[in-house]
Amino acid sequence: MVMSDSVLVLDDDVEIVHEMRHVLQRDGFEVEAFVDPATVLARLDAMCVPDVLLVDRQLGGVDGLDVISEIRERLLHRHRRRPSSCFILMSGDLDPALLSGTLALRVDDFLLKPFSSQVLVAACKRAAALQRLRRRADDADADWLDAVARSPGLDMATLEREGSSLFIHENREDFVNLLSPV
Repeated sequence: MVMSDSVLVLDDDVEIVHEMRHVLQRDGFEVEAFVDPATVLARLDAMCVPDVLLVDRQLGGVDGLDVISEIRERLLHRHRRRPSSCFILMSGDLDPALLSGTLALRVDDFLLKPFSSQVLVAACKRAAALQRLRRRADDADADWLDAVARSPGLDMATLEREGSSLFIHENREDFVNLLSPV
């Protein structure tokens, strides 16, 4: 684990928040913990983006999936790209609707309450490792786009990457001619 792995904990149960903070800090994570989703949303723009966000499903009448969706939207707006942070949803309920919502929102992991300290730490380590991989991939994409941007005659507005293939929507024939052997 890298020393800078950070976790945001959001649960409306003060005792659970306190215990999770203690366990994660003991294991070397930097932890910010909250019991109110409105506080997290209000402070999100001013805080450093955490590597991992642990969010409870039921937050005093607020749906944790809605909070995750709102956080993602704000981070997307702030960074102009998909956030690399990992989201872990916690719940004491295995309702099929919850699971389908979790999958639809592409939450990275799910913890069924109650869970042990070992399960909590292992999930956060996995999520932090995934976040680092996402960040490296984002950095590689940025480097790739910078190199393409320096290429003469390519319009960045019409450029998209799919795997290792490059497509130019406008002037596609010109680009294909560049790749064709003479």
